[in-house]
Amino acid sequence: MKRPALPLAVLLLAFTCGKESAEEPGASEYFYDCEDAKKPASLTVYATDEAYREFQDKVAASGFKKDSAQAPQVMTPAADSTVSLASPPAFSFTAGMVLRTRGVVPGAPPRRTSRWAWLKSALSLEGTAWAHCPTVTGPLYLVQVGEAGKAPAYTALASVTSFTPDPAVWKEKLQALSGKKVTLTVARGVFSMGTLQLGPFVADKDLTLTVGP
Repeated sequence: MKRPALPLAVLLLAFTCGKESAEEPGASEYFYDCEDAKKPASLTVYATDEAYREFQDKVAASGFKKDSAQAPQVMTPAADSTVSLASPPAFSFTAGMVLRTRGVVPGAPPRRTSRWAWLKSALSLEGTAWAHCPTVTGPLYLVQVGEAGKAPAYTALASVTSFTPDPAVWKEKLQALSGKKVTLTVARGVFSMGTLQLGPFVADKDLTLTVGP
């Protein structure tokens, strides 16, 4: 008797998703997850690991879009300043100008997903901590700190325009860069039903900092 192939395919797909989860770590921190007790009471857009991977996929495919008009403008920390390794700085930036792009409108239905892509998403072991959060529709901000030309040492995904990193996380991620110059990049992306449709936009010029003791 010939057994159906679907259960085996489902098991293989689940195994593949689990393997990808181990190979694709999320951001260093999220501001904020829907269950975070510190999140603002009025928050309706949440930072999720699924949205972080959407950012990463977009950057890997086409890079950041340099457009200072649509990108966030960093207010703190100040350019060329020294940030403490022991006491993380407060990050704050503008929301960036929201401009409509022809053919892509925030709130529009996301692109169609293939049947296999939908099945993979449904069975994926990735992001289970945020599986119950509402699907992201709205702006999110990707904050990266690291040496120019290298993978970021610290990353944060935020749905707010000001936050302070956890001291323990900040120190762990940046302690190898003590005394070095690093680049701070803040990118803005506009999501619709979990899909990044506008951006990610960054300022025309990166901001440089020095990691102090």
